[in-house]
Amino acid sequence: MEVLATRYKGKPHQSLIAYINSDDLKQIFFITPTYTRKVAAMQEAPSVALLVDNRQNLEMDFDACMAVTARGMAE
Repeated sequence: MEVLATRYKGKPHQSLIAYINSDDLKQIFFITPTYTRKVAAMQEAPSVALLVDNRQNLEMDFDACMAVTARGMAE
C-alpha cells in the first residue's frame, strides 16, 4: 500500500497513490490525474511524505511487515 501525506487548505491530508521511481531511486513519479485533491495539495504545499509497506492482509503481516517513509518536495 502506498499512502501520500500532504497538507490541503492548512490541514493534513492522506491519499492512496500509484507511483514509479527513477532507476537511481532519487525521484518518485506519481501516477494520478491532475484534477485531484492530492495534486492541488502538492501545488499548495509541496512538502510531502510517502509511506510504502509490503502488507498483504495476511496473519504473517503482524511479524513480517516492513514499511518505509520517503520525505521530499513535490514538483
